[in-house]
Amino acid sequence: VAALYSVAGGAMEPWAAAHLGRLTLGIALALALSLVALRFWMGLSYLAYATVVVLLGVVLFQGALVAGARRWLDLGAFTFQPSELMKIVLVLALARFYQALPPRRLSHPIGVAVPVLMILVPAILVARQPDLGTALILVAVGLAMMMLAGVNLLYFGAALAAVAVAAPQLWQQLHDYQ
Repeated sequence: VAALYSVAGGAMEPWAAAHLGRLTLGIALALALSLVALRFWMGLSYLAYATVVVLLGVVLFQGALVAGARRWLDLGAFTFQPSELMKIVLVLALARFYQALPPRRLSHPIGVAVPVLMILVPAILVARQPDLGTALILVAVGLAMMMLAGVNLLYFGAALAAVAVAAPQLWQQLHDYQ
């Protein structure tokens, strides 16, 4: 708010006042949501994940085209990016998965493959918008969740080696601005 106030030459209009209103609403919403029982969020996590994955698919075909990218869904009164919701929903879905997984199965191939798919599906859909930055955030958040859950570090080493081998090919796929 202070930066927007400063940019406007010491005036609340046109940016700081609107931003302050959105910030206040966001904080109030966050506080209200924090009062909801964790059991509710865990029960909702898989449905929310599936819904946002579908929305990411819809964005690819019907999203608003801005500067050559389809990242936004236009709902008339407002637009939003499903990829922003995925940042939260991915954490919830992975937390639910790991909560139900017995500790001895954490590093079992199925215990690793399912979360990797849960991470890669939305990351690939977001990368195709194209939004490489958000896709990489989803991957980083997902890998952090796996690491915090206690997945064997050898899997991370193998993934790092695979990325290193694929790096030249991946580099060729980047857009100039990336």
